[in-house]
Amino acid sequence: MAGRSNLKRAWTELGGKSANIVRADCPDLDAAVESAIVSIYFNQGESCNAPSRLFVEASIKDAFLDKALALVPRHAPGDPLIEATLMGAIVDTTQMKTVLGYIEDGKREGARLLAGGAAARQDSGGLYVEPTLFDGVEPGMRIAREEIFGPVLPVLSFTDNDDITVPFGGYKQSGNGSDKSLHAFDKYTELKTTWIQVG
Repeated sequence: MAGRSNLKRAWTELGGKSANIVRADCPDLDAAVESAIVSIYFNQGESCNAPSRLFVEASIKDAFLDKALALVPRHAPGDPLIEATLMGAIVDTTQMKTVLGYIEDGKREGARLLAGGAAARQDSGGLYVEPTLFDGVEPGMRIAREEIFGPVLPVLSFTDNDDITVPFGGYKQSGNGSDKSLHAFDKYTELKTTWIQVG
């Protein structure tokens, strides 16, 4: 549609692998843990901007994971018609197979499965996946690089805080352009020359 009109710029929202980053100087670790857990298991992880990987500074990672594991059971899949249910069903059979395939890849590539990792509520006839949490994830693993679009959280650690603030954006089939930071102004503006006679 943009091409047929006036070739206006268009930025498509496609796949993504958003990250949450938690540093050792985090002022409220409990709040950070809850945010990380709720935001990936919300809507079964089927959200285009779900923070589907988590970087935790190495010195606090064990404490973070202990707190995270205590929250995971709250998100066990349940009947979506019951108000207390926090996580419902996967959208369709194809996506269910995709999510379970990523979980198997994570295990095969050496990530450590801390919670979940299997289909749930199979007797219900629905498509449910347990909230899944991986530790020991390396950057080259598929679960760290590719969008899973399901309730799977890979956890990576870091010790260096340099260069972690960058614009959000993509190239080629991941979208075009950058958002946040000064680079976003370039996407939404055009250079215009104006002559003004003064005096």
